[in-house]
Amino acid sequence: MFERYSEAARTAVVAAQEEARLLGHAELGGEHLLMGAAEQNPDLLNVRVDALRSVLGDLFGQRNALYGASMPFTAYAKKSLEVAVEEAAYWGSATVAPAHLLLALMRCDPRAQSVVEAMGRNVEDVVRATAGICANGSRPSVPENPYPALRDGQPISVTLGDGLPVGDIGHPRADARVLLAMLLADGKAAELLREHGVDEAALTTLDPGITAEL
Repeated sequence: MFERYSEAARTAVVAAQEEARLLGHAELGGEHLLMGAAEQNPDLLNVRVDALRSVLGDLFGQRNALYGASMPFTAYAKKSLEVAVEEAAYWGSATVAPAHLLLALMRCDPRAQSVVEAMGRNVEDVVRATAGICANGSRPSVPENPYPALRDGQPISVTLGDGLPVGDIGHPRADARVLLAMLLADGKAAELLREHGVDEAALTTLDPGITAEL
């Protein structure tokens, strides 16, 4: 997996391990990966590393413990590292950058999300801002809030969100927005989906932020 990571992203993971070790934590979690990403690209969260470290200590504690060079990842951290590869592919990048890792953390890791919230930030705002960094002009613009556009019947290729073209079907967020469009249309497809337990709440398993603005 890490062969798809850029040098900066790999350095972020190494830095995350060191942060976990400094805090005396036994596992490398999303909160540490968040710090590593922020160290490599300070513009992502626009916060001082020492302030971020203080938040981690307040939320998760700081212990006088030493662990070996090999530190296990939490399940959420593993998932975030995998999703970061998907994010890079989605945004048309051959390698994973710290911004892709941050996006994955905001979508997958509750501990990383709690750090952002403890800093007084809204997770969805961070997702949108980071998506803008990842896009870097490579994706077409779409309405800031695609949901009213979907309800108004505008073309799905325009309104799926984050500049998402239909060709990205198969990406969890793409699939979630296609299904959301069907549900909002409230036709036969929506009826069939709901009969099988697929409603707006169920779509959060594909994209935790899908219903944030409904």
